[in-house]
Amino acid sequence: MSITEQHKKTATKFINSINELMEFVDNIKTLIPEGEYLKACNTLKDHYKLKDEIGNTRTIIEYVNDLTTNIRNDEVYRSYDRRVRMKTKQKSEMLSDEDKIKKGWVLCKNCDRLIKKGGMFAHLRADVCKRTKESKCVVISTGTSLNNDTIKAIHLIRGALIKCGRDGKWF
Repeated sequence: MSITEQHKKTATKFINSINELMEFVDNIKTLIPEGEYLKACNTLKDHYKLKDEIGNTRTIIEYVNDLTTNIRNDEVYRSYDRRVRMKTKQKSEMLSDEDKIKKGWVLCKNCDRLIKKGGMFAHLRADVCKRTKESKCVVISTGTSLNNDTIKAIHLIRGALIKCGRDGKWF
């Protein structure tokens, strides 16, 4: 799966800002002694009375650890983190037939399409190649290029054979 360059830039900016915030919080808890940090956050501690399941008062450091863990486990954070790691889509370029030939593309003997070097085996098995070859054969056998009704009839017969379990095979 891939994403556009713009989505990747947005995801990278989001993840970088969250990671900077998490690093800041991690740095505060290790650089400031717990007692000083608790003094600075005393009003917050008194207001919220942070308690764990047993009812014991938790330290601010424990609360910050839980907060950073919860943020990093949040689905939005993980989604953006995954986006940062994704490959970006290659911008497709439209090549002229002349450019394709210069790049080594080859002509299919069945349908006259230009095929990327190394992709002929897969192309020959593709439905588009088979159908184009059939259409060319109908033109050769009828001697006219006005064969829409004939080709449509072939497709209808093939569909009926597939429904009967014959995989579109004539016999």
